[in-house]
Amino acid sequence: MRNLSFKIILLILASLIIPISSQSEESKVYKLRDILVTDEMVVTEYVQFDTGKINPNTHSYSILDDIIQICIEHPELKIRIDGYTDSVGSETYNLKLSKERADYVMKYLISKGVPAEQLTTKGFGESDPIADNSTNEGRAKNRRVEFTVISQ
Repeated sequence: MRNLSFKIILLILASLIIPISSQSEESKVYKLRDILVTDEMVVTEYVQFDTGKINPNTHSYSILDDIIQICIEHPELKIRIDGYTDSVGSETYNLKLSKERADYVMKYLISKGVPAEQLTTKGFGESDPIADNSTNEGRAKNRRVEFTVISQ
């Protein structure tokens, strides 16, 4: 087994693939919607959360369902679900909330058939924002989960 260094970053507003580096022919390829995902690629789509909520917005579940399909089709993948928040609230509160978001998503994936041993979670709070926390739009983008393949 080799460690994979890619993240499937789920953000719901876009469907953009950004190659990180060229691929070797040995790379496994995974399909997310009609997009090829390999071990050196980032897919951006939002799984969005409302402020202070641990469950994703309703429109984010179709993306989670795609992740379920990938996990079931590729049981060799070990995935860490990383939770993040915006900067509203204390750092301690946001760290707890981000972990609860990741745990909620993990429980959802398990309830849909993904083996529990395939998943782990981690909360990162408001660290590593992907957008400006001084605007409503930026804060919405920062309330997210990321899926990191940690082994194969």
